[in-house]
Order: sequence, then structure tokens, then C-alpha cells
Amino acid sequence: YEELNYERECDNLSEFYDLYGADGTVIVPKLYPDLCSSRLISMSWINGEKLVDDISSNNNYRNSEDITGMDSEMVKKESLELVKSGIKSTLSQLLEKGVLHADPHAGNILKVKTSNGHKLAYIDFGLVAKVPLQVREALVCSIIHLIERNFTALANEFDSLMLMPKEEIERDFSAFVFELQKVCD
Repeated sequence: YEELNYERECDNLSEFYDLYGADGTVIVPKLYPDLCSSRLISMSWINGEKLVDDISSNNNYRNSEDITGMDSEMVKKESLELVKSGIKSTLSQLLEKGVLHADPHAGNILKVKTSNGHKLAYIDFGLVAKVPLQVREALVCSIIHLIERNFTALANEFDSLMLMPKEEIERDFSAFVFELQKVCD
């Protein structure tokens, strides 16, 4: 039901635009709040392409030059830049700002041609997650613990990550640490 709550979606879109769209990092539709209601959302139109087209079913396409009219090196460079932009945007959402587009499938992220190349555009803000600072900090610490293979410290983060209550973790802490290590191995 939350995804179909248009007032909530308007709030999500407005917040996402302020955090990520206003500075031009990614493209986000502009909301027209005076034209919105509980049954209608009014926003700017974004002309873009799906990030992933299903070309595998069409045997006429043999290589990237056939698909785009550009040489394959140009396609690889453009694709790599979009991948970098997507990773940077997602990490910023998850770790820096804590407002995360929670439905980032190929239909909700578009490739938009601009005067400076291509940019990513986000649409559909029915599902936006808020990641508390405590969880964001614990995620960073957990990644470090994984890299260092410090499973005791990793186990201690599960409460801060809000994945398990502290009393569950402490019930049989050594077994929990052992199972974490086993999974990671």
C-alpha cells in the first residue's frame, strides 16, 4: 500500500530531487506539487532509454556497432561511465545521505542523452528507504571487518545493522561467529 500512496511518493520524489537531482549528479523529475493530489502525481517528463534492452531475442544484432551505430570502444566507454555513475549514486544513497531508491530496476533507471554525454535518471519514487546513520556507519565498519576477516567484530555489528537483536546475538555468540566465518569462507 505504501507504494501506491501518491502523497508519500510526492514526498519521496521531492526529497530525492533535493538530495541528488538539484546538483545535477543524476537526473530526477521535477515535482509540480500544486498539480498533485492523493490520486495524481505531476512531474516533468524525462526522455530516456532503458539501461538494459532485451536484444538477446533479436538475432539481427551481432555486436555493439550494429546496435548503436557507434564503434564498440565508444559503447564500452559510455557504458563504463554509466556504471561508475550508478555505483557512485547508489553508494551515496546508501552510505552518505541515507535516502535510497529502493526499486532500482531497469524500468526505473534511464539513460538520458545530455549535451555532456549520458546521465542516469531515476523515476518512480513509490519505494524509497531511509537508512539510519547508525546502520550506515555499521555497514562501513562491517565491510572493514569482512576485509580483515574479523568475524567477532562483524558479529558485534549485527545489532547496529538492525539485523538481529543483541540478546539473540549474545545467546550463543561463539556459535554465531563460527557460522559467520563458515558462510564467508
